[in-house]
Amino acid sequence: MSNDAVFNLPGMGKIKLVVWDLDETFWRGILTEGGIVYQQAHHDLVIELARRGVVSAICSNNDEAPVRAYLEERGLWDYFVFPQVSWARKGGMVRRLIDNAQLRSANVLFIDDKPSNLDEVAQACPGIMTALPDRIDALIARVGELPVSDPAMTRLQQYKILEQKAAARQQVLDLGASGDDFLRQSAIRVRFLTGAQAPVDRIVEMIERTNQLNFTRMQPPRAAIVDMLRHADWEAGCIEVADRYGDYGIVGFYAVQKAGGRRLLRHYLFSCRILNMDVEAWLYHHLGRPELGDIATNGFERPRAIDWITVERAPSGASGAGTACKRKPSLAARASYQLFLLTQRLPALRYCSLWTSAMAARLLPYRPVASAPMLLRGGCDTWAIADFLRADGVASVREVGEWRQTLEALRYPESLGHVSLARLSQALLWSGDLTLAHGTSTRDLFAGHDMAVLSLARDYKAGLYRYRDTDVLLPIAPFDVDLTDPAVWPEVTSWRTRHGPASGPWLAPCYSLAGLRWLKENCTPLSAAERRQRILDNIAWCAERAAIGVRLVFVTAAELAPDDIYPMWRGIPDEVSLLNKHVAALVAKLDNATLLPVQEVVRDKALLADRHPYHYVRSVHQTLARLLQNIGDDTRDAVPHMLHRAT
Repeated sequence: MSNDAVFNLPGMGKIKLVVWDLDETFWRGILTEGGIVYQQAHHDLVIELARRGVVSAICSNNDEAPVRAYLEERGLWDYFVFPQVSWARKGGMVRRLIDNAQLRSANVLFIDDKPSNLDEVAQACPGIMTALPDRIDALIARVGELPVSDPAMTRLQQYKILEQKAAARQQVLDLGASGDDFLRQSAIRVRFLTGAQAPVDRIVEMIERTNQLNFTRMQPPRAAIVDMLRHADWEAGCIEVADRYGDYGIVGFYAVQKAGGRRLLRHYLFSCRILNMDVEAWLYHHLGRPELGDIATNGFERPRAIDWITVERAPSGASGAGTACKRKPSLAARASYQLFLLTQRLPALRYCSLWTSAMAARLLPYRPVASAPMLLRGGCDTWAIADFLRADGVASVREVGEWRQTLEALRYPESLGHVSLARLSQALLWSGDLTLAHGTSTRDLFAGHDMAVLSLARDYKAGLYRYRDTDVLLPIAPFDVDLTDPAVWPEVTSWRTRHGPASGPWLAPCYSLAGLRWLKENCTPLSAAERRQRILDNIAWCAERAAIGVRLVFVTAAELAPDDIYPMWRGIPDEVSLLNKHVAALVAKLDNATLLPVQEVVRDKALLADRHPYHYVRSVHQTLARLLQNIGDDTRDAVPHMLHRAT
C-alpha cells in the first residue's frame, strides 16, 4: 500500500535511500522473458537523486548476472548500492540492505509493483515508506524541490565504501575472527576540527539530517553553534573519520559546557556512516567522560577497551597551513649524518648502531618554513615518519597510511576505461587491496603539495597478478610465491594460524581457500622480471604525471632481514638489494624526483624491529623524518650525499 506522505516535501526531505524493484517497476516487462522497455526517466531520476544526496539500491527477484550486465551496459549499475538480486523473500533482503547501509527504516523508500511485497517489507522494516510504481511520476515532479546538496555525489561514494566494508567484514567473520578483530584491521583514524577549522555549514547539515545517533535530539540554531565553537566556556568541535576502506568525511559533533567546575556534555551526534565502529564510545572517553545530563545513550558511557582507533591530529597553526624545510642542512648536520653513516659501514663500530642512529636523529636540524603540506603515501614506515614530522611542527598529510598501499594503486582509475567500477572493486576486495579512489584523476598527481613522499616497501614485497584480460595488476604478497599454484595452498592458508595477523596481511580474503581459488580462476601472475620492470614503470609514471612543482621522494627499504624472520620473507634481502640498484639508477635520471635510500640508514640488524624487514626502531624513523625536512629547493644538494646521488 502506497504511503502518499512520501510525496509531500517534508516526507521527501527525510528520504536517504530509495530501494527499487526492477521488473514492472524500474522498467516495463520482465528481464528473464525478454522484451523489456527501459525507462530513461527512471534512469535519470536515480542520477538526479544522487546529486541531491539520496542514494538508490535494488531489491529484485532475479538472477544477478543478467541484471548487472544489462545495467552496466546502460552505465547505471555503479549508481546503485548494496544491490540485493536473488530469489529470496524481499522482507529479509530489504532488512539486510538497510542494516548494511546503517540507516533507519524511516529514511528509506521502497518501490515495488506488488502490494504483497510492499506489505511484507513494511512488516520486516517498521516505519519504512512504500510506494507502487504509479507514484514514481510524482517523485520525479517533486525531486527538483530538493536542494542540489551533493553535485559531486560524494555520499554515493561513501555508501560504496560501506558496501565494500560490509563484504570485507563478512569475509573476516567467515575466517573465524571477531567483529573487534575486523575493526582492529580497519585502521580507523579520527581527526579533530575545532574553532575556526570546524565547518559550521556541515555541522548544521548533520544536526538536520541525523536522528539515529543524535543523542540529544536538539537542534541548536547556527548562531549558537558558532558561539560554542568560539567561546572559552565551551569545548566543542567536530571529527573526521577515515579507515583503510575510505574517508567518511566530517561525521560527528560534540559540545561540552564548562561551568562551575563541571563539564556537561550538551550536544553529541554522529552520522550513521560510522555506525558500529564505536567512535561515539571512544570519543566520550577521549573527552574525559564529561557529565551526561539529559543525554540518552546507547551504552557508549560504559567503560570498554577500544584499541582500534587512533588520533590523526590536524596540522599545527591557525590557518592549517603546512610547513616544510627550504634550507640546506648546516655543516654540523652534514657532519653528524656522515658520522652515523661511518658507524654503519665499520664493523668495529656497529655495536653502537642504536646510539648513533639516535644521535643522528637528534643532531639533524629542522627549520620549518611555511609552505604547502608534505604528503606521505605508504605503509608502516610513513606512519612512523609522519609522527616525528608532526612532533617537529611539520604539516604532513597521509593519503593512505597503511600496509596495503602501492604505486600500482595510483593507476587503478586508468583501468576504469577497460573494466567497470563494480568489477574492479570486486577484484580489489578479493585481493585485500581496498584502495581505489573513486573518480581520482591520474593527471597532476599530488597537486597542492610541495613534496610527495612515496614508500616502495609494499611494491617491493608484493607479487603482481593480472586480473583477467585487463590492465589491472593486483599487488599481493609475497613476491616469490605463486598463489595460483594449488601446491602452495596448504602452506598459505596456514600463515594466519601460525603467524597471526600482526606478521603480515594474512586476514585478507585472498589467503583463504576461497580467495586462492578466486585468484587462480581470475588472475595470472607476472614473472619476476615483469614485476621488477613494472615497479620501475610505475616510478617513471608517477614522475611524468606529478603536478608541476611537486618534488617526489621515493623511499626504498633496508637490504637486511632479522635472523628469526618469518619463512615467507626470507627472500626479501636479495630482492630488495636488486630493486634498490635499479630504482636508484632510474631516479637519478628524473628531474623531479629524489631517493631516500633507507638501506644507507639501516645497515645493522639491530635497527630492525618486530621480526620484520620493513619495521625499524624509532630512531631510524626519526632520522628519516629529519632528512626529509632537509630536502630543499635544490634537492640533490640539500641533504647529505647519500640523498643527492644514490649509487
